[in-house]
Amino acid sequence: MLLAAHSDARELREVSLYSRLPLSGDLSGAVRPADKPLHFTLDGTALAPFHVGDTTAYHAYFRRSEPEIVFGSERTGVPNRRADDGRTFLDAVWTRSPFASHREFVRSVRELSARWLAAGLLERAERETVITAAEHARLSRPAGPGR
Repeated sequence: MLLAAHSDARELREVSLYSRLPLSGDLSGAVRPADKPLHFTLDGTALAPFHVGDTTAYHAYFRRSEPEIVFGSERTGVPNRRADDGRTFLDAVWTRSPFASHREFVRSVRELSARWLAAGLLERAERETVITAAEHARLSRPAGPGR
């Protein structure tokens, strides 16, 4: 279902999603249900089905903006740089989800950050900061049967 933001903004709305991902990599936690069926909120902005025809100003274009490597509330201050293929570090991490455990998540961050260090996309101190943030991150576990 296509959702539009209730907004009169005239430029792309920037939104950060990676900071909200659980180990499952499921983005549904970033968008919260609102008080009406099929209505949601994202960063305090109301989202409604595009087909709802009323006089509310709407905005349908978003640009994901992930300037910093962040895991949940663990900020690093390290830029989320792009590789030659256009993917950012966080893109590369989360394409590996779902993670079965926090240990698997940290192992993946360690492996990827070693690759990015070797490619000159991270400095040694930045890599250590990223690994420490991954180790301290409190990301919810993937939902499973009976949960």
